Amino acid sequence: MSVKTKIKMSYIKFAEKRNHSFLGKILYIFFYCLSLIYAALVKIRNFFYNRNIFSSYNSDLAFLIGVGNISWAGTGKTPLCLWLYKQLNLKFKTAILRRGYGQDEGKLIKKECSSVFSSCDRVNLVKNLEKDYNLFIVDDSFQYRKLKKDLEIVIMGEREFSRKIDLIPASFFREPLKNIKRADILIVNYHKKIKKEKIKSLVYKIAPKVKIYFANYLVDSLEDLEGKVYNLNILKNKKLAAFAAIGYPQGFFDLLKKVGFNPEKKIRYPDHYNLSKKEYSILEQNLLNSEINSLVVTKKDKYHLPAGRKKIDIFVLGVKLEIEDKEKLIEDITKKINNKIS
Repeated sequence: MSVKTKIKMSYIKFAEKRNHSFLGKILYIFFYCLSLIYAALVKIRNFFYNRNIFSSYNSDLAFLIGVGNISWAGTGKTPLCLWLYKQLNLKFKTAILRRGYGQDEGKLIKKECSSVFSSCDRVNLVKNLEKDYNLFIVDDSFQYRKLKKDLEIVIMGEREFSRKIDLIPASFFREPLKNIKRADILIVNYHKKIKKEKIKSLVYKIAPKVKIYFANYLVDSLEDLEGKVYNLNILKNKKLAAFAAIGYPQGFFDLLKKVGFNPEKKIRYPDHYNLSKKEYSILEQNLLNSEINSLVVTKKDKYHLPAGRKKIDIFVLGVKLEIEDKEKLIEDITKKINNKIS
């Protein structure tokens, strides 16, 4: 692991930590001062967009659904985009628009979605594609205000509701919680850990018009790297490790525990991190030295591993997003789309 990666991982661990040592508190104060500057910039930028001083492109031909969050990663934006695509593509000519960051997510989406386009300039993407598609799902777009979305969906997880909300770099929040009032729909993921009424009470004080839905992940499949399907029971009596280079690795580890697995080693890397052949070789040998012959990863992490023969068995755990009252959610979205494009 490079020095740069170690520093990044140390910072992520610091930002997500709730209690700090004495030296950590001093560093937190420094980061908090920087976060006040960041917060001021966010507020000024949003003010300019809210007053139409900064312009946003509004498509007359297509309906735009924005999917985003107020933290830096790990809430489930990409699975939600895929879920919406599968629900709505049967009724509308649908495409997913991405900013292009995170090649693992791009590969994952392209495997399950026939119409996905990536560019930092998603305004031009819409202009070039709006004659061919009448519905765009814009991934990671809550802060991308150059596009006028017809429906804003924000997805949050339990960790965002269980701690003080400090902005980057003091913590992992990109915007204050009060800014969810810009959203039309809030989806709360990993909701099994939190009380629904408490969340509703908090959110409605800030954004009384937002509609709230609750979601969770369910285990969907278990495959090897070649796509061969296995029963979950194959891992029940194995010594195994878990690898995660995603935004919220704890969510993956918690899900493993939920289905009865207790990895002896939990290996974390920064989001989107691709292991080099040397790094993987060292990791693999360390596992073998501990008599661990099986490694379980997420579908995204499948693309983080280098090509080549593996000495250990690698299993890919597939999950699906399950949204409560999903029929009502899709019905409401469909009505809004039809009202614009019909």
